[in-house]
Amino acid sequence: MFVNVATYPDSNQFEIDVYKGGIEATKFIANNQTIDTVLMVSRGPYYISGPGNFYLLSNPQLTDKKKVFEIGLRATLDLMVKNNKKIILILENPTFDINPELCIENRPLRISSKSNDCLLDKNKFILEHKEYRDMIFTISKDYPSIKIFDPSIYLCDENYCRGKIDGKILYGDRDHLSLEGANFISERLIQLVH
Repeated sequence: MFVNVATYPDSNQFEIDVYKGGIEATKFIANNQTIDTVLMVSRGPYYISGPGNFYLLSNPQLTDKKKVFEIGLRATLDLMVKNNKKIILILENPTFDINPELCIENRPLRISSKSNDCLLDKNKFILEHKEYRDMIFTISKDYPSIKIFDPSIYLCDENYCRGKIDGKILYGDRDHLSLEGANFISERLIQLVH
């Protein structure tokens, strides 16, 4: 959660409370001296181009979501750096254009050898995430101590991003990793944490 940014729906009090709690949790983590490393992740492409709320609590009139993202990220990074946190910024994983359930082999026998390989054209991913990724890399230049972890390095080759590796479905939906996907990525992420 970014400090000072509302991402919650206006009409659902439960969701509002959850997101406000997330903002308070971010502040708690920043101020807790027993926590030295912070992993930060956001749904950047969705926030800057999606239909939901994404505004500054201190300036709700600012409607440019890209500017809100930059201000929110910088405020959160500033708070973490001020409190001497080691920061690992985790980039958003590729967003798939198919439901990952379609990648599951549910037929014991096939007439044809064709199956869904659960692939996303890498150029489509790069195009859809370009604004977000460009912003992250530009902002990160002002914070030389942070590390960036890019899951697409492990999920994509030069042509495709994979939603299935070694028969394991890596996504629970179009955006979120499944337990298998989280395990796959965390095995690589843990090397950066230590």
